Amino acid sequence: MLNAAFSGVYPATVDDKGRIHVPSAISREVADDETMMLAIQSDGPYESLIAFTRPSYLAMLSDLMERGKADREQRRRLKELAERFYPSTIKSGKLLIPQEIRKSFKLNKNVQVAGAVDHIEIWDEAAWTAKNGNKGIRLMRGDLDELGIL
Repeated sequence: MLNAAFSGVYPATVDDKGRIHVPSAISREVADDETMMLAIQSDGPYESLIAFTRPSYLAMLSDLMERGKADREQRRRLKELAERFYPSTIKSGKLLIPQEIRKSFKLNKNVQVAGAVDHIEIWDEAAWTAKNGNKGIRLMRGDLDELGIL
């Protein structure tokens, strides 16, 4: 069950304190003072931050724990996964990105915040453009058709 539904792609900036002003279309889905769980994801040569709301993160871990009850390898992978997430809190519409994550991710001033249904992705603007080009708003009739929606 989704506790938030994130969509759209929005430009944002990282301030001097390492905070990202969360676009209003995204922040409507999360409360002020809500904890977000952050991790770096790698998609081939591209990296972005992912951020789950705490309830979504806990639901994901719970599901993985249930599937891994009888599988030692699954439990090991779950532990490794949990070690890669870091808590951060939204305060006054801004999400703090811890310094160690900003440093390892090489997060520059300009970023793109992308809704990905149950989480958000935070991309360095150059990495976003390298992966996605300058598509702007994409036409999605074909995608909806393939999913059997239209």
